[in-house]
Amino acid sequence: MRLNQLKTSKTQFLLGCIFCLLFNNLQAQDKTTFSINTANVKWKISDYLVGMHSVYSFEPDAFYEDGSYANWMKETGINTMRYPGGTVVKYWDWENPTGDLKLDSWDPKWNPKNQIKPEEWFGLDEYIAVVKQSGITPLLGVNITSGYQFNRVEESIERAVKMVKYLKDAGLGGAFWYLGNEGKNGGLESEAKLFVQHAKAMKAVDPDIKCMFNQNHLTPTYLKKYLAIAGDYIDIVETHGKWPYGGTPKGYEPGTFDEWQVESPLRDRKNSNRIWRDQIPLLQKAAKEAGYPNIKFANNEYGIGKGSNVLGFDRYSKSLLVIDMLQEFFIGNWYMACYWSQLRSSSEESVRSSARENYRFNAMRYGFELLAKAQGGNMLETSNLDGNKSVYGFAAKKEGEYLVYVLNKSNDNQEVSLHFNDDQNLVFTEGKSMVNSQDKFGKMVSTEVSPKRQKNSYTANLKPMSYTRFTFKNN
Repeated sequence: MRLNQLKTSKTQFLLGCIFCLLFNNLQAQDKTTFSINTANVKWKISDYLVGMHSVYSFEPDAFYEDGSYANWMKETGINTMRYPGGTVVKYWDWENPTGDLKLDSWDPKWNPKNQIKPEEWFGLDEYIAVVKQSGITPLLGVNITSGYQFNRVEESIERAVKMVKYLKDAGLGGAFWYLGNEGKNGGLESEAKLFVQHAKAMKAVDPDIKCMFNQNHLTPTYLKKYLAIAGDYIDIVETHGKWPYGGTPKGYEPGTFDEWQVESPLRDRKNSNRIWRDQIPLLQKAAKEAGYPNIKFANNEYGIGKGSNVLGFDRYSKSLLVIDMLQEFFIGNWYMACYWSQLRSSSEESVRSSARENYRFNAMRYGFELLAKAQGGNMLETSNLDGNKSVYGFAAKKEGEYLVYVLNKSNDNQEVSLHFNDDQNLVFTEGKSMVNSQDKFGKMVSTEVSPKRQKNSYTANLKPMSYTRFTFKNN
């Protein structure tokens, strides 16, 4: 009896091993197939999606002094950089900056002795110099809150007008301008009227500027109400959001690494679980119904939530999460996106540059470099035929080249099949991948493809936790 039991156990063990081997082999052979219809152009991709974000009070002169950051933006194709930041714009006086995030020179309690040394923050003239060196279009903030708070609205409008003129005189007319940030200046109607007062005067000085307001809990209904008051002066609407959410709202669980790896498309849990790639048609419809069909939409504070909101990530995986989110704005046909933020000592693994590592770039820089090339191209119809929640991307055509972007946020190698629905004779020219490295700062490596028997079809093996751009052109 015991002998039979041993034989049975041994047989079950061997069968289990065989099953595991077969299962693992099947897993290794799993493929994700992308079908790319080169004849179906969905829209032109904006030039302002790979944008940076400067928080002036966080950035010492040392960050910019050697010119490498401005040169990186120029070489990469970064086309704008938001300045002077988010919360800080509600306290900022461009003519008399305090250098502190929340210290306002108009506040009666302000003590000039609290002024921070100029070399410890990034001034407007320094920003202008970086703009000219990098060739970006400036994106500047106007403080509309202090005038409202301290009953100095007319002075606030005059201050904004002088700033627009200052930029125009510096040869930077036609800039982007955001008026306020996440403001609560008396509610929707009061805020919208305050916007009109400033924007009307600013556009009288420089009619070519583009003005935007911000509302993080943006809905079609809210948008229509705001446009009914201020629509004649609005060019762009900002709505901010991070993954899994921004701030520290009550009742929301942190987002985990495991959850992120199978979450597609990405969503903003704090704002009715809105899906970033699905928002634009809803907002465009509302704007059109309100009589403003040409309004554009931006997220100029996208990125990662506070450290307590994201669990299980390391330095590299945080960078890959940032690129995943940026890709959503490409896929969703957004007009502008600026990453929050490029330098912040309080969470240096999540920012664009590491202050503790002599401003060494985090791995996300490789993803920015890969994606920037698609700006200005045509978005192509792309289908993920297998619905893989961890492997997805998009394709674009630009200047005779076909660019295929694929994210693999799984822990495994993934085989992908790329099929172009095209009679042309396409050839592969380059494959570049952002991958992990031992020090978690990442690196860029080459990734090859293998042609299949079927014309214009290729296979490639993606490394775990990678972001890849494949380039093809007509032979």
